[in-house]
Amino acid sequence: MRWACALSLVACTRGEIAISPLPPGCPAGTPSVLARPVVTFADASPRRVLMLSVDTLRTDRVGRYGGSGLTPFLDGLLEQSVALDAHVSCSNWTLPSATCVLTGRTVIELGAFPFDKEVPDVDALATILGAAGYRTGLVSGNAYVGPEHATGDDYDEAALFAFEDRADVLLGEAVGMVERLDATGLPWLAHVHLVDPHAPYDPPVEVFTPTLDRLALDARSWSGVLAVDEVVPTLPPADRAGVERELRALYDEEVRSLDSELAAFFATADARGWLDDTLVVVWSDHGEQFWEHGAFRHGNQLFDEESAAVAAFWAKDLEPVAWVGRTGHLDLLPTVLVALGLPVPPELSGVPVGLASPDRPVIAYRSSGTRPAIAVTRRDDRLILYWSDTPSAVYDLATDPLERAPADPRGSPVAACLAALAAEPIDTMSEKLGRRPD
Repeated sequence: MRWACALSLVACTRGEIAISPLPPGCPAGTPSVLARPVVTFADASPRRVLMLSVDTLRTDRVGRYGGSGLTPFLDGLLEQSVALDAHVSCSNWTLPSATCVLTGRTVIELGAFPFDKEVPDVDALATILGAAGYRTGLVSGNAYVGPEHATGDDYDEAALFAFEDRADVLLGEAVGMVERLDATGLPWLAHVHLVDPHAPYDPPVEVFTPTLDRLALDARSWSGVLAVDEVVPTLPPADRAGVERELRALYDEEVRSLDSELAAFFATADARGWLDDTLVVVWSDHGEQFWEHGAFRHGNQLFDEESAAVAAFWAKDLEPVAWVGRTGHLDLLPTVLVALGLPVPPELSGVPVGLASPDRPVIAYRSSGTRPAIAVTRRDDRLILYWSDTPSAVYDLATDPLERAPADPRGSPVAACLAALAAEPIDTMSEKLGRRPD
């Protein structure tokens, strides 16, 4: 087995870890013991994997990360999990984000940058587990995690639903799918990708929205969401504040409903024995912005409201750990494979959780549209580089967690360090775009 550790400052082989030197000007952090992967089992590895991924879930709506009572089920599950508490998605929209999780490689590596909706067909989680004798199934509410893409084209069975279908519909379908997988007697992977609370925001309970109603704006439909995005910047401050407040209330109710449906599904799975000998993997693809940095929804910028993500591993015999080292979506696939006792393909770019150097950068990309960007995060320092009219900036997340105080990266030792750590993807993006970042 080989653990591939690109962009990690760690060269990994089974039983041997070598830390590469930092670039000049990069101060070393507090040393840590890189002894073993954290998601491991004392006895036999699990034979089953239940993956629950959530579209567009802001981390600050989860109680563990500052939410106010919306997610009691997720809070309890995270408390009993190996929870990755400083986790960053590799992108701020679904296709590149899910590509990182399920293939262990970025769109940059796969030669799909800049791109719209096409990613080369490479082996993903279902392909790897299928080759190892697993039966695999997918229920998804987002086509970007589905049969038309590398993220979902090699499951033994796949059911694709529309954005309008809630968690109760998808999880109901998932019950039947898991029954079929379990009846084979083979190891299995069941993956459910839920789209609550992705826009449009249409929670199952009524939410008081006087400002939206008065302005004849409807966030419960796609056309209404697009109208909101167009109209809000033109509104007077009082109306704009009312719209933002009411949109958050609609979004929050979707989060609350999602958490309740997950709790019911988990109870059903446990009652039927599907959580025995099973590794549960939970992740969100990206967050959602409500104009904190001047934009609405996601796919816009790489600040935490869009790129911070939930990620955790749970099993009945897995020791809970609050993992505070920086992790990214690329780390999830190698972590799953190591936990299952399977070899990690050498082309994967992530690191099993527990093996990465604390000095490793975690990278996120805005990889489509007119404003390509890269965010390089190392501990509490973040550099965001733009290939557009937006000025690049460096942030100290320890003193400025909301990223409201950008510093000029020119002449900054921190910015120079982060840029050196991410030189390869920066150079690749620059070559593809025909210019250097601003």
